[in-house]
Amino acid sequence: MIRGHGQVYRRVFEPIAQIGDIVALRNQDGFVTDKSPSPFYVVTSVGTTGHALGVKGMVGIWCSTAAFGAPYKADTSCQQGTNLAFSIPSLGIATLQSVAALQLVTRQLMQTRFLVRSLPDSNGAFIATPEDFDVVVQSPPASRNWGTQVLPGVMNARFQDSLGSDNIPAPTQGLSQTRFLGSALNAFDGAYRTEIFLYSTLGASCVITNNGSAATTTGGLGLEIAGFPMNLFPLPDTEMVDDWLLGYTVTRPKSLNLNDVIVIPVQTQTSPKSTGT
Repeated sequence: MIRGHGQVYRRVFEPIAQIGDIVALRNQDGFVTDKSPSPFYVVTSVGTTGHALGVKGMVGIWCSTAAFGAPYKADTSCQQGTNLAFSIPSLGIATLQSVAALQLVTRQLMQTRFLVRSLPDSNGAFIATPEDFDVVVQSPPASRNWGTQVLPGVMNARFQDSLGSDNIPAPTQGLSQTRFLGSALNAFDGAYRTEIFLYSTLGASCVITNNGSAATTTGGLGLEIAGFPMNLFPLPDTEMVDDWLLGYTVTRPKSLNLNDVIVIPVQTQTSPKSTGT
């Protein structure tokens, strides 16, 4: 019996699977069989990244100067002249390959959502217009996770829900707590269309496009990354039978009911199966 909700792009950000659930990971054309006779895995652990990854919940992915303003840090894969100390020309791009913050280990899955945030450079300056920048996360690095065959999908700061930013301290004796006037919504709930499922050592890249009318000379960009990492273990292959799942022949344990399996996409299927393209 499925205990997770099993729904991709569900608005409320909660784990798609729970401990004890059975999952199958669909890749571009088939299913992941990571040194296992069948593509079915039991979830042995479900964790959390807290609110977000990194210093103050931020991972820097590009900066016009050699470093971000304190206390923010660049992803450890950032390179000088490519992601740091680099001015992105008008209509130009900066690519961060193999994002360290999104690198997992064998048989680990992470359900992930993103927010794009403007960050200060080492001079304390910010980008003039953050909405001029589109950001794409790709996993695996050479694949497209969003969009259509014609147009890529992007993240842009103008579509994001606002963070609550409720950092009001608890009241002292005899006083009521100050009323919070910000948004009561979880911004990562609103980021449901950015959701991707990272798997194992496939890795991920970030592509930043400057749609502004001039090259960037100040500021930087970061990602607020929230996620649920899950550890997987292959089901035992004691007695196996062949079956059919999503147009593919699969081998499954005889006792496994496919109706109890949560299918999770870890790679984009760029065109429908069997269309001849």
